[in-house]
Amino acid sequence: MRGAAGGLARVLEQTASLHRLVAGGAWEAAAAVEAERRGLLEQFFAVPPPAAELPAILAQLRELIEANERLIELGAQLRRRTAQESQQATMGRRAVRAYAGQAG
Repeated sequence: MRGAAGGLARVLEQTASLHRLVAGGAWEAAAAVEAERRGLLEQFFAVPPPAAELPAILAQLRELIEANERLIELGAQLRRRTAQESQQATMGRRAVRAYAGQAG
């Protein structure tokens, strides 16, 4: 695919890669892909697309919105998991301190 639609196809590929990287905890690689993805989006929106490509672009934009929503939900899930793990670690430290205080 060429033209503006081709640029969005590349963004969609990067979005899928970004989702896989984030899900796998590959944060540095995800940051690099996100930077490249952002640059492509900036290039895409810098120039109005040809009218003939608008139907394909509209479909791709809808797909991109859905992919972004899935990525946002993944981030929210990971944030909740991290908060839960942090809370459990805090509770564990408190328990150890309480036990150590009573043992002494």
